[in-house]
Amino acid sequence: MLSGIYLIRNKLNNKIYIGSAVNTKKRFYEHRWALNKESHCNIYLQRAWLKDGESMFSFEKYLECKKKDLIFYEQLIIDASIIRYGRENIYNLCLSAGSTLGRKHSDETKRKIGEKSKGRWTGKHHTEETKKKMSKAQKGRIITPEARKKMSIAKKGKKLPPFTEEHKRKIGKSNLGRITWNKGTKKKYYCPDCSKEISRSTVKKCSSCAAKGNQNARIREQTS
Repeated sequence: MLSGIYLIRNKLNNKIYIGSAVNTKKRFYEHRWALNKESHCNIYLQRAWLKDGESMFSFEKYLECKKKDLIFYEQLIIDASIIRYGRENIYNLCLSAGSTLGRKHSDETKRKIGEKSKGRWTGKHHTEETKKKMSKAQKGRIITPEARKKMSIAKKGKKLPPFTEEHKRKIGKSNLGRITWNKGTKKKYYCPDCSKEISRSTVKKCSSCAAKGNQNARIREQTS
């Protein structure tokens, strides 16, 4: 079972951070990533990480439980840990499981969060070299039927957020002049010279443009 309650323990002073997750393995990765990037949401844990070093922290799965019971057990363990170790030895900013109610960032913390967030994926573009590496990594990749089924199940019931008026305007602008073709309808062909619709793909030009082309060809033959 992946879901459960976990602890992040400081080996030097035995202080702990208590959390819950549907996938504890993934959550451990997210915590490490944020702490190493110095962008973790818990300032106390972040300071201790920078001061004592990554090697002084252990990530422990404390209890396995079903998803629906996560908040209940997390709160139970938070309350028990405060009684046993004392509030000063708990890294958690909020003592209500699954809630950030009551947490207030200082102006200095807000400024740091703003600086750390600048350029984070919003409007970010990959370099050509990165695009080539990503393309190369995807080549030859085979998605098994089992994986496809899991992806399908994971996306069922998910609804995309409604488009903003600005987004709708951009979509409309990008579709201007685009010829749509729906499955089951007859494919259309157009003359490359005047853009008139022609009946068959075997005809390269409409009759008017073809006649003009033949006439110009005869004039060139007569003058040569």
